[in-house]
Amino acid sequence: MNSNVLISIGANTEHERQILRAKSTLRRAFPDIQFTHAVITPAYGMPEDTPQYINMLARFTTPLDEDALITQLKDMEKRLGNSAALRSAGTVMMDIDLLSYNDHKRHLEDWKRPYIKELLRS
Repeated sequence: MNSNVLISIGANTEHERQILRAKSTLRRAFPDIQFTHAVITPAYGMPEDTPQYINMLARFTTPLDEDALITQLKDMEKRLGNSAALRSAGTVMMDIDLLSYNDHKRHLEDWKRPYIKELLRS
């Protein structure tokens, strides 16, 4: 039985390139994935000089359990250039967060962000 998933995707460098790479990687893993449009947002909770982010949401179904899915998403982040060293320097090549798995919401503070609300309506 497949589970319904909502993820957020973001990067604060090489916006267009990184989003295209993320979409391609995610499509290969989750063929039924549907993406929202992308929006440019401030870096929430980061210093003012942190570059703006490009963000989007995506929905898909998966037979993976929640833990296996999180592991796969974090592996994808690494393949797309994410690293602890870059993050500590303020560069986020790719951030993929699981927002909901079936009816279980995660990253509850993210749900309050204006761009999440906007993208959920699209």
